[in-house]
Amino acid sequence: MAKLTWLGHASFRLDTDDGKRIYIDPFLQANPKTPDSEKTPERCDIIAITHGHGDHVADAVDISQRFPDAEIVAMIEVKDWLGSQGA
Repeated sequence: MAKLTWLGHASFRLDTDDGKRIYIDPFLQANPKTPDSEKTPERCDIIAITHGHGDHVADAVDISQRFPDAEIVAMIEVKDWLGSQGA
């Protein structure tokens, strides 16, 4: 069974049945609700962004750079902006 973990605010980590790890709106480092053990992802397959507010894209570029094979799923404008930031 897939496991959904709330990481504070609007951020989640989804571990799928087939072993994929998905970060949804990854606002981790500056989020006071994110447990310290979750602030630095150990792996990532997909980064999903619901919209372009700072508290939803906060750590997306960093995670993308650490895991360059992770696919970014977002609206085209948000995906383009993340690319311009180095994702």
